Amino acid sequence: MQISPQKGEKELVRLSRVGKLHVDSAALGLKKERLFYLIGKEYVKANAPEKPTPQLDKFLSELKKADKEQENLQVKMKNFSSTASKKESKGSGNSKTSE
Repeated sequence: MQISPQKGEKELVRLSRVGKLHVDSAALGLKKERLFYLIGKEYVKANAPEKPTPQLDKFLSELKKADKEQENLQVKMKNFSSTASKKESKGSGNSKTSE
């Protein structure tokens, strides 16, 4: 069984895109951890205010934005994996019969 160069190239591109999504997701996770740290630091610095300070509001809005971005990345990763498994199941039916 031989794999055509085009198929190998497509697989390499797909793996590259999936890898980039994972790296982006990990980077967002680190950004969220940093924001949690900054939120806690600002909260303590302001002596636990009832109303959020402007800086605290800024950190909270950044955190919400990062959450949405991470959810979108997870949906994209799910779509990539479901698309790949559909393609593999289509191709796997014919590859064994030629051996």
